[in-house]
Amino acid sequence: MFLAYRSSKGHALIDRQLYLPVAWTDDRDRCQAAGIPDEVEFATRVQIARTMLGRTFAAGIRAGWVSMDEAYGQSNSLRVWLESHDQPYVVATRRNDDMITTSMDTARADELIATLPGRAWSRISAGLGAHGPREYDWARAPVRICWRPGRGHWLLARRHRTTRRTGLLRLLRTAEDRPMDLARSAGGRWAIGPICSRRRTRPIHGRPCSRKRPIMPLGGPAGSHRTDRNAPGERVERGP
Repeated sequence: MFLAYRSSKGHALIDRQLYLPVAWTDDRDRCQAAGIPDEVEFATRVQIARTMLGRTFAAGIRAGWVSMDEAYGQSNSLRVWLESHDQPYVVATRRNDDMITTSMDTARADELIATLPGRAWSRISAGLGAHGPREYDWARAPVRICWRPGRGHWLLARRHRTTRRTGLLRLLRTAEDRPMDLARSAGGRWAIGPICSRRRTRPIHGRPCSRKRPIMPLGGPAGSHRTDRNAPGERVERGP
């Protein structure tokens, strides 16, 4: 698994950690033969993602948002952990996930989006792709009644213009973010996918926050930087 950091100036892989299945960690002879220390125990991909992000935060590197695909975004414990660090995120979720509405009711994610009126949808480009702008129709619905000051929780929908196929994301972002900001934060992850797909892994990536920083060492042969532009940050994903 790899951790990457993204800005308007480019992106770089800044950390990595090997995922070992239980079949490996339960076979200490096999691990020793491969040079894996005895203290290495089994960890899920979600636990590894949290460990790498924790190393990044401990090194003083923060991002405007963390973005993750469904495999990681489904983890309530990981989302709660990010919230405990006041770290905004943009994470994929399933259509049949239960969402807590602002009236404290429970609704399926796709059913909540289906209640939105037509005027709630906007056509926005999520950034440039190989064949031009990635334009989709976007809409959002506020969720959860308890928001931290300056933060907002939304369910964001991205609908294909022709197939009408809809993808859903949970968001914790600044309360004043516009739909365009949310769409571009959701689309920013596509720049990292090709790098990590070549390594047959799921990426974590981000865009930086406001202060300038030099390249900094992490717990391994990795580093990161910030720019002077406040923009959203990290994520884990499989692809678009």
